[in-house]
Amino acid sequence: MKSNTLAILILAYCILVACTRTSPNAQLVQADSLMQKFPDSALRFLQKIRPEELNSLEDRAYHALLLTEVKDKNFIQQTEDSQIRIAVQYYDSIKDIPMQAKSYYYLGCIWRDKDKHPEALKEFFKAITYSKKANDNKLTGYIYNNIANIYLSQRLHEQADSIYQITEKLAIQEKDSNLWADVLSQQGMIDINRGKKYYDEAEQKILTAFKISCHIAQKSMIAKTAYSLSLLYGRMNMGEKAVEYAKLSVNNQENINMQYRACLVLGDAYYKTAQYDSALIYLNKGLYSKDHSTKAGIYMRLADIAQKQGLLEK
Repeated sequence: MKSNTLAILILAYCILVACTRTSPNAQLVQADSLMQKFPDSALRFLQKIRPEELNSLEDRAYHALLLTEVKDKNFIQQTEDSQIRIAVQYYDSIKDIPMQAKSYYYLGCIWRDKDKHPEALKEFFKAITYSKKANDNKLTGYIYNNIANIYLSQRLHEQADSIYQITEKLAIQEKDSNLWADVLSQQGMIDINRGKKYYDEAEQKILTAFKISCHIAQKSMIAKTAYSLSLLYGRMNMGEKAVEYAKLSVNNQENINMQYRACLVLGDAYYKTAQYDSALIYLNKGLYSKDHSTKAGIYMRLADIAQKQGLLEK
């Protein structure tokens, strides 16, 4: 009789726990499902969710993580980390390893956007620790890719190349065509920086990346790989090809900051084929950039065109 009573009490307790356990907000789950294929739709969806609809710490943390992630996927530069730290603190408190991996990754992305590379690397290495524990090879690949990109921006080509090789293996293993194309494109950029002897290797890698991006119809990656090809063909004095791929980059670019950089490359390609009027159109478009190196490159080329046209004073 006592055993029956105990069994009934245990069953009642289990039912009570099941009924009172919180589950993620259905709207957040729906936004998450849109994230990969339709990040623009996911952003609009998340922006419609009112704060009062987030009734638990779990929902607020999930919302903070998703909002940071979707902005990153929509190429919105983020310099404020208060939102993602809500997610970091919550998932640390409950020791949810997969979500800790994502939270630290996107915290690293914010430091990356702020050009605070040491801080970004610190968070990315934390994220890798958790992503490996969670056996999330896809996320690990993207974290490694960001680390390699930072090394490349600092002209640490050997370190970047070694990390890209790890990333490439993970991309192939996970059948992630977008990541694979990105890695090949970046490896091609390393070969371009190594000089003329490596141009053929660079062309092979970037062309492969371009074909992959066209196959998966990923506009941002088409823009990136076409940009790299235009840069390469410009250095190889293949003006027509440089113009062709620069146009593709401009037409497919979704990131407004990279759009201005692509205008510089297209203007440069037109300059090298002596099409000065066309060059001026795109170089002047690129002057809206807030990036100082882009603007400096444009002014240098504008000065070259003025000199060619006998307008050295201008």
